[in-house]
Amino acid sequence: GKYLDDLVALIKLKRLDESFSTGVIHVLSSSISSSIASGSVFADTQGNQYTNRITTSVSNLDCTKVRIQPIDSSGIFSITINGTTYSVTYQNSTPAASIVTGLYNEIINTAPTAFSLGFSGSQELEIELNDKSNTFSVVVNPNLTVTEVEVPVAVTATEVGSIDPEIGTLNTKVSNLPSVSEVTNYFKLSVGRQKETDEELRVRQAGSTQISGNATASAMFAKLSNITGVSQVRVFENKSGTTNTGGLPYKSFECIVQGGDEQTIGNTIYSAMPLGVETYGEITTVVKDYAGNNEAVKWSRPTLRYINVKVTFDAYDEETFPDDG
Repeated sequence: GKYLDDLVALIKLKRLDESFSTGVIHVLSSSISSSIASGSVFADTQGNQYTNRITTSVSNLDCTKVRIQPIDSSGIFSITINGTTYSVTYQNSTPAASIVTGLYNEIINTAPTAFSLGFSGSQELEIELNDKSNTFSVVVNPNLTVTEVEVPVAVTATEVGSIDPEIGTLNTKVSNLPSVSEVTNYFKLSVGRQKETDEELRVRQAGSTQISGNATASAMFAKLSNITGVSQVRVFENKSGTTNTGGLPYKSFECIVQGGDEQTIGNTIYSAMPLGVETYGEITTVVKDYAGNNEAVKWSRPTLRYINVKVTFDAYDEETFPDDG
């Protein structure tokens, strides 16, 4: 209760508030230059619901996937991807399937590996960004038309707590969105939580006595664990003279954080890190130093790993192992 809150405040600790799971889903829509209205509802396979609090534009200028069809049979057919133009020309009447195949060959021979190419139908070319954490711009000339685009939509769970859908399971539209044909989550969400109980706070307090310190792994752990929305923290150091077996360079450390706001995490790492040591990780957050200059702080999110388990068992005479395992 309040007395415990006052006690832990002496070591700059505070009770974690309740929070909602948040993240990004991707929506494929045929309504180009429209929007996904705020308040639209989506659901995962477990029945949990999520809503977008901000209206999201549906545009081929800021998307992660496009599908393109020819609307003419001859002339110049060009696609501009992030400022680079690819084109084919046909003087005579040409089937749509041949045109999209020609564009496919033109792009794939010179395009960077930042995106993938395919066909969503015999007459439709699909261009997809490989890194779904970014977006790209795709512009076509008048002989082509964009039929569908995929855009990222920020969503928040409608219920407080630890709602953690697996990748690909947040895949249903609940609201009436006729132009939306596909919904999915390519990434895990930042998982919410219930308000921290007295017992949980006492446990965290016992391991957070270093929260007022700096420049140590224990202080870093304590400070990151105190960020709203953070549920798990690991800090790895490499004090050896070479890169270690985990790929961590010499004189560096890596913070792996589940949940929490990215900017807050970056600011916290920078404020607590020792001088002369490099950060390491898959995410880069730009923070301001004491003079207002930009500094890059690197850290990571945990990634899903599957394991195989081999089990050997002996059944008693009166037991029967079920056919379905």
